[in-house]
Amino acid sequence: MNEALNISEAHGQIVKLHQLYISLTGMVVGLDGWREHVWFDYIKKGFTGDDLRLTVANLNRKRARGEKVRGFKFSNLIGNMDYFEEDLAEARIAARVPKQDCGRAEALRASGRTCPGPAPDTTRNVADIIGSAGFKEFVSLKDTL
Repeated sequence: MNEALNISEAHGQIVKLHQLYISLTGMVVGLDGWREHVWFDYIKKGFTGDDLRLTVANLNRKRARGEKVRGFKFSNLIGNMDYFEEDLAEARIAARVPKQDCGRAEALRASGRTCPGPAPDTTRNVADIIGSAGFKEFVSLKDTL
């Protein structure tokens, strides 16, 4: 009885999440009893609409790169909480990866700083290491061998 009360209290959230799912995925599926229960479990686990947005966006990026994704079927994306939790974890990791900021160099120039360029070439030749006299001695020694 307590669970039924909680489900009815969460019904507004469930409807909003389901509408969000449809708008993000394009998968128009009805909100039947089973899906309501799945959404209720989704909410109970602490997942949010932002989690759904992040996960779907990440799956779309993966798909655009040609990576294989499970798809947006309700039973795959939301119906199996283990899959969703794993997809969300991947999306959160991907969101933390530093992205190349195209405006960074311009912002640095505007503030009088420069963007670090490529690392300087630190390779040295033998003449730099032992000096020119030492290098000439090395060459003459090598020629005698």
